[in-house]
Amino acid sequence: MDEALLDLIDCIYAASLEKPLWPDAMNRMADLMGGAEATLHFSDTGTGQRTVVAPRSDPDYLVSYREHWVRLNPLMQHVGKVRAGQLIRFATIVPPDEFERTAFFNEWWAPQGLGTGGMGITLMSGAQAGAGCAVHPDIRRPLNGKAEALFAALRPHLVRAFEIQSRLGSLQVGDGHAESIDDQIDNLGHRFGLTRAEAILALEICKGDGREAAAQRCGISVSTAHTHLNRIFSKTGTRRQAELVHLLLTSH
Repeated sequence: MDEALLDLIDCIYAASLEKPLWPDAMNRMADLMGGAEATLHFSDTGTGQRTVVAPRSDPDYLVSYREHWVRLNPLMQHVGKVRAGQLIRFATIVPPDEFERTAFFNEWWAPQGLGTGGMGITLMSGAQAGAGCAVHPDIRRPLNGKAEALFAALRPHLVRAFEIQSRLGSLQVGDGHAESIDDQIDNLGHRFGLTRAEAILALEICKGDGREAAAQRCGISVSTAHTHLNRIFSKTGTRRQAELVHLLLTSH
């Protein structure tokens, strides 16, 4: 697998643990695929929450999108019906000539230099909440077959990364029941043979704000945290923080 693609996959998993890294992941994705913009969006109609990560878009355009244009985006009206994990070619759900006749295209899309023929992946699909990732071409340069192959290779990693991020926000390590910190530490020791120090660090890593913050809460140096983390990876059979968090949140 290409080194640039592997680096991007690592960046995506890192972003699942530290949300401020998502703009960098989107920029890398756009560059690797030869697109003008890569975006990540999440919406929950129950809470009214709507988040859009579009690092190359003008902030004023993003405000106008959230406040007005999202309801007039013909792509969104179809994407919400697609099952999670499916790769979508936008031209197949809204033909380019039809899309180019809309006010959304002429007043919001095209002025930003975005073209038709983009692609998306549904990361979560439900009655109330949905999430997706998309790559859009420059209006002067369409995406090619290589871009679609790259996006397809990224699909399972994007879906898994978003699952990890969602679980971090809603689940706790353990068996789903309220446990004291000591119980959770003992549980990790029994399950994976972690020492107390390693188990404490693993729990802190699951809070999703990065290795340095976890080390600081544990009262250890970043170097010591790195040593502990390598031992944790070895004992749990994982290779990166995102895999570790996924394991701890889903296994019993």
